[in-house]
Amino acid sequence: MLIAVMLILLSVPVVQNYLAQKTTQYLEKTYGVAIDIQAVRLGVTGDVSLKNVFVKDHHNDTLILAKEISTTLKSTQQILKGNTNLQQVNLKEAYVRMVTYPEDDKDNMRVFFARFAKQKPQKATSFTLHVDRVNLENCTYSYTNSSIQKEPIVNLKQIELSASQLDYRNKEFKITAQNGALIYNDGIEINQFSTAFKFVSERLDFDDIILKTKEKSDLQGNLIFRYESGDFSDFNNCVTLTSKIKESAVASNDLKYFYNEFGSREMFYITTDFYGTLNDFQLYNLKLEGLGNSNIVGDMSFQGARSKQLKQDFSYEGNLKKLQTTKEDLERLLPSLIKNKLPAQLSELGAIKYK
Repeated sequence: MLIAVMLILLSVPVVQNYLAQKTTQYLEKTYGVAIDIQAVRLGVTGDVSLKNVFVKDHHNDTLILAKEISTTLKSTQQILKGNTNLQQVNLKEAYVRMVTYPEDDKDNMRVFFARFAKQKPQKATSFTLHVDRVNLENCTYSYTNSSIQKEPIVNLKQIELSASQLDYRNKEFKITAQNGALIYNDGIEINQFSTAFKFVSERLDFDDIILKTKEKSDLQGNLIFRYESGDFSDFNNCVTLTSKIKESAVASNDLKYFYNEFGSREMFYITTDFYGTLNDFQLYNLKLEGLGNSNIVGDMSFQGARSKQLKQDFSYEGNLKKLQTTKEDLERLLPSLIKNKLPAQLSELGAIKYK
């Protein structure tokens, strides 16, 4: 009888909102984090829904804003023991705003979670989290380093994601994304992506990547980020990337986002092993073809590719087994820079080859 009365009380909106208010007050008093929840809905079967969630960072600005967060609890007893096991988490119209402020050496998300770590329970337990299914609907993510620029360095919009097997234990985070879509920095529309993601200290792993864009790019492979504390403040020079790109297609319309002088509606086909930073990297076992009659086989290295003084700093070297192109292909590659500027006699040579 008592349990039935409690369930009825917990289903009353006034009681649920009171519990939400007390929870946010406890979090702010105990951990110094500001979280506002407009409404809480609790179901008798373990369903929990949080409406209009607002999380502030340590500068009293937005960290997380979500219209709705809903989940289903498997076992409340295990949660009390530090083992959170959820059937499904749904996130609707959420905005995650990560910022590294000029006076900080950590972004606001890491500062936020560090506040929970400061309060150690008398009996230490190892926190674990497992979620069977994760769904994101119309979400947004941005990262800004205010020491470098005021505008976001990364801005992901209209994120739709279906994922499974989210797991966190022993400071290792894993999740498998089966079907996702988003718009990258208002420039590249990704229609489909999937990957097995893992995060451990100073390393991000993306295995079994499949990424397809509106412009028909089709990338497959894997990618690893290696870094030390503070490296993301100078991502182009400090974060080391290792990638194996399997047989993939890249659309020049997508490349135009990074360098607008590329020609339109061209396709490039590539396999290679990538190693280095974005400003100083090597391409091993490169096989690149496209534009009709052009291909490159061999190893290449690039320096200064992301330099602000691109004309002065950019350089490249190659140990090539094969290089082939034509005057017409070069004009299609960089039409505004090359077209009508190469000697007409080059057309008579046909394919120019180096082996």
